[in-house]
Amino acid sequence: MDITTAVKAMKSAADVYGKAKKIPEQKQILEGLAVIAVLQQEKFDLEEKIRNIAIKLRKAREQLDTRSRFELAYSVYWLKTDKDKDQPYCPSCYAVGLEMPLQADERHSKKSTWWRCPNKDCQGAFNPWDYHEPIHHSSGFEPWGG
Repeated sequence: MDITTAVKAMKSAADVYGKAKKIPEQKQILEGLAVIAVLQQEKFDLEEKIRNIAIKLRKAREQLDTRSRFELAYSVYWLKTDKDKDQPYCPSCYAVGLEMPLQADERHSKKSTWWRCPNKDCQGAFNPWDYHEPIHHSSGFEPWGG
């Protein structure tokens, strides 16, 4: 083996030895990158949870706002600003968070009008003016003649 070949072989061996010394450092870098990837995923998951909570909070605030704007009377809901009780809202839809104005079948007389819910899933019918408050009996009442 000539000197030039021997020097090249020694340089090659020195390079391999130098790189081998860096393997623990490279392993630490790879472990650090793996930790960063896990933390980024956790951050993404937490951001998603925050978005979902913000949506739920917005819906809850909207429901509170809706409840503060409506009142129940004569078996249907009315806007509190509707003092003349001209436009009832469906109580069934209101219970599931929808503001569904009822539509009058016939408008001959306010007192004889049946109001229908236009929601295809509900289709409730109400006559608020023919509504009678429930009768509350004393504790001794026996409806079946006991």
